[in-house]
Amino acid sequence: DVNGIIRTKTKLDYESQKNYTLNISLSDGKAEDYATVFITVTDVNDNSPVFGVISTTINALENVPVGTTLINVSATDADEGFNGFVVYALKGGEGKIDIDSSGLILLEKELDRETQEIYNLTVIASDQGQPVLSTALNLTVIVDDVNDNPPVFGSSRYEISVFEDEVLGKTLLTLSATDLDAGANALVKYRIVSQNPSTPLPVFLVNLTTGQLSLSQQLDYETIKQYEIQVEASDGGQPSLSTTTLVVVHVLDINDNPPEFDQATYDVFVFENIRKGSPIYIFSITDKDEVLERIITTIVEYVESKPTQTTDGTVLVKGYVDREAKEKYELLLVVSDNGVPQRQVTETNFTYVSIQVLDVNDNPPRFTKAQYLATVVVATAKEGVSVLSVSATDPDVGNNSVISYSFMNHSDDFHINNHTGEITLSNNLAHITADTVITLTVIAADHGVPQLTSNGKKSSHPSFLSTQVTVRVTDINDNPPVFSALIQTKLSAPENAGVLELGVFSATDLDIGVNALISYSLQDDFAGLFHINSSTGNLMTKQSFDREMMDSYELKIIATDSGRPSQSASLILSITVEDVNDNPPVFPQKSYTVSVKENEPPHVILSATAMDEDIGYNAIIYYTIIGETSSFYVGEVSGNITTLQPLDYESRAHYTFILKAFNPGEPSLLDTANITDMSLVFSVTVEDVNDEGPIFDQPSY
Repeated sequence: DVNGIIRTKTKLDYESQKNYTLNISLSDGKAEDYATVFITVTDVNDNSPVFGVISTTINALENVPVGTTLINVSATDADEGFNGFVVYALKGGEGKIDIDSSGLILLEKELDRETQEIYNLTVIASDQGQPVLSTALNLTVIVDDVNDNPPVFGSSRYEISVFEDEVLGKTLLTLSATDLDAGANALVKYRIVSQNPSTPLPVFLVNLTTGQLSLSQQLDYETIKQYEIQVEASDGGQPSLSTTTLVVVHVLDINDNPPEFDQATYDVFVFENIRKGSPIYIFSITDKDEVLERIITTIVEYVESKPTQTTDGTVLVKGYVDREAKEKYELLLVVSDNGVPQRQVTETNFTYVSIQVLDVNDNPPRFTKAQYLATVVVATAKEGVSVLSVSATDPDVGNNSVISYSFMNHSDDFHINNHTGEITLSNNLAHITADTVITLTVIAADHGVPQLTSNGKKSSHPSFLSTQVTVRVTDINDNPPVFSALIQTKLSAPENAGVLELGVFSATDLDIGVNALISYSLQDDFAGLFHINSSTGNLMTKQSFDREMMDSYELKIIATDSGRPSQSASLILSITVEDVNDNPPVFPQKSYTVSVKENEPPHVILSATAMDEDIGYNAIIYYTIIGETSSFYVGEVSGNITTLQPLDYESRAHYTFILKAFNPGEPSLLDTANITDMSLVFSVTVEDVNDEGPIFDQPSY
């Protein structure tokens, strides 16, 4: 206007035009001026978010993976900045469906149509202006079915019972399976997968759509008593899912078969003395039908007029059966059932029975004598020599009268022929060392079953009636004395110990009496040094050993029994004499004289060696010098005497000192009483050399 105020003529719209440029002129009538005005329109939150989705119904398969985008419902806002920034919220997703910041509706958890088929969602798109403007969008998510459920029978096992004469085509059972899916996925069809036992033609049929199980072949209880049928229910899904159930058909029996014996005649054998009431034979009576307690067997014995009935086909003993009184019985058996209707007598329901009575072992063997006596001399005893024969008899027949002989207890010295009863020697009885009485118990056993004792009773022992055989064995002196292998034959004893007990060295003799009386002696007593007690075998010394005279002995001990002729044995002892320190070292001479030139450097001037008759530690010798230790030295072990410095004839022309030898044995022999035996006088003469010029007695005369 004339005042220079710029005003809007209409309402500005940021979304239509954001900027304006005005060219303004100013004039006072004479002169003009121009200016440009730039106007920027500022946005206000005057637009709500707008969804771009047209369809509000979404279909999703129930097996769609988690994370799948179901739909994009992003919205736009014509405003800018916070006024145009859109955020989303979702309601009704049940924790399984959610929306992200870009407007994508995502599957968060697996869908299950059988649990929830429809989800009603509300999406709210809001801007961030002040005040906030928002828009809501209603969506419907329909979960489409997939074939993820197999048909399910009401039970995993059905059991029915059908009489074997049931009419064909009758419905036995109606099976029903349900499927939680929908549509074709829930359409159930039925079929028989297997029949056990199998037959050339199927015995049962199942209706494809109704599941009715019916009979297509005649049942026969006597052929097959039970069928197991696997029936499958499958749906119409792709791929199809199925499940099976087991139908157990129990075939019920009707009385359509007569009882029969399995053979026309029977030969039965029983032992005599069978107890009253014991079963003789259980006859095999077959009836293809199965009704408890309906078979009745009538027994007619030829020698008796009164028949006996039994319900299980078992023939029992009514009285005492004795083979000696009657060996054979003839019976007639007739069988009938008790079914409804009852099956009548035919040519197959009677049989003849022949019962043969067998002998039992009711008589034990008996010896002809109650006791037998025999004498054996050891001197003439040899393996296989006959001692005597025993004999027994048995009045039974067959194996019941066959007799075997044996000893009640095993014998290493005697053998009995189990057929003849002859007793022979098993060895030469050399181990028997005295007059001995041996009692053998001989048993006679027959081969009957069971074997019997003399009073006819059963016995758990395999042997029966017995007799005593007494054998007297006379001894001879046939065993020498024997020293034990455990005796220590290597001994040691110290010298100078006086009289010593070396031990008892005794022997044993398997004979007895005089034949076992042993005396002991020495083959060589080494001039009375050793003595042995002739009765006990106690060995001792009569005087001290001296090892330096003899360091070992081989001593033979002889043990002799008192038999006629006598027998003997020997034991050799090896005795080692132990050394004691009873000898001092000894030089081969009592004095040495050595000449040494003066001015010679230190060196060995003599090797002195002493001897000791002892051994080991007692014979170790050490050397030492007494006196002149400043000029001479002796090797403690070697005995080498060495000068310690050059000798000077002009200072001293002669040296005398004592060389001692000693050992460390126990007792020590270096006491003063024996020192002269272990020392010698050593004399050294210094030889002059021309190492000095003449010297006048006085410097001037």
